Amino acid sequence: MKHSFEVKLAAVNHYLAGHAGIISTAKLFQLSH
Repeated sequence: MKHSFEVKLAAVNHYLAGHAGIISTAKLFQLSH
């Protein structure tokens, strides 16, 4: 159970990091225009 929990946590962290990257990229894109 602990291993699967760690895997889920890593997947969530990866998803949130990717989502934050998309948002920051979109903001930079809007600012450049």
